[in-house]
Amino acid sequence: MRRLAIVCTAVLAASVTIATGAQSALAATSSGSASVHAKAPAQWHPETAGSQAGFSFTIDPKTHTMRVNDITSLVQVRNAKGQLVSSGRMAHLSTLTGRAARAALARLPRKGLGSFNCIVDVQQNSRFKAYTPIIQHGHGPSWQLSYNFNPYSVDNARIVQGAYTFQVETCVTGGGNTKNWWHQWYNDGTTTASPVGRVHRIGWTWGTTPYASSGLPTSLSFQVSAGPVTINASDFAANQDTFTGLLGSDGNFSPKGWRGSWNNNRTSGQYISPNTYPWDGSNLFEGNDHQNLWEEPENSGFVHGYAASFMRAFCATAPGTQCVPY
Repeated sequence: MRRLAIVCTAVLAASVTIATGAQSALAATSSGSASVHAKAPAQWHPETAGSQAGFSFTIDPKTHTMRVNDITSLVQVRNAKGQLVSSGRMAHLSTLTGRAARAALARLPRKGLGSFNCIVDVQQNSRFKAYTPIIQHGHGPSWQLSYNFNPYSVDNARIVQGAYTFQVETCVTGGGNTKNWWHQWYNDGTTTASPVGRVHRIGWTWGTTPYASSGLPTSLSFQVSAGPVTINASDFAANQDTFTGLLGSDGNFSPKGWRGSWNNNRTSGQYISPNTYPWDGSNLFEGNDHQNLWEEPENSGFVHGYAASFMRAFCATAPGTQCVPY
């Protein structure tokens, strides 16, 4: 059998996840309907902060093309009392697609599965389609956040209730780090698919246990009737805190636009650390990978989605001292 291996290198080797969701979900947060913060971690921290970025996209099953729509971001800083000090869009955010994304991937080191890769293994399946990855990177004076979103699809994947289905899967890899006495305690890459068009989540996975040789490995296969299509991924793990995932709503970030049925198709891969004391958290590069697999009846129309990444951090200087700008 002939194999086709496609390596998608991301900033933080995550697993495969399908990124789809509400087009204006993240934009709603800037108007006050949601917040980067679920709640300030503790009184020990003079300031807490959060960064998030995302985009909506549309996949056309007929033309096998993907379009990136809204690009949104938000950065917030709060004082020790939880009061909002500043709020606005990322001053430095890039979202690379098409040739720019392929050029950026070519410049990244390729060191195997343990170096932020999404690897696709295809055996005699001509219905498989790999779309151009989307790379989103934002940074500020004391933080950076980078994620790579890799979408795939398969036509006529299987027969369900007498009809063929169309499946979409996305491999999301990424993470971020802080400096200047800022410690991150939460990092999340998340995706959700529109419930319109009878799109349902039928598979998911995320990294849980770091391995020295391969980071946070995961594997997820399309549910096809013939010709295996499997995506193997890994995410770098610099710390030994909690690496986990979540289905549905997330208390650390719950945009108004993702309520109800949107959360039914949502999957997240997370890095979580204690956040009470100044020595908690991490200033190393942390993140996680996850994979998400959706299905709809063939010829049902567009698949609308949303992908986003989030970081939570706190200033680790002593109370009463001034924090370096986040």
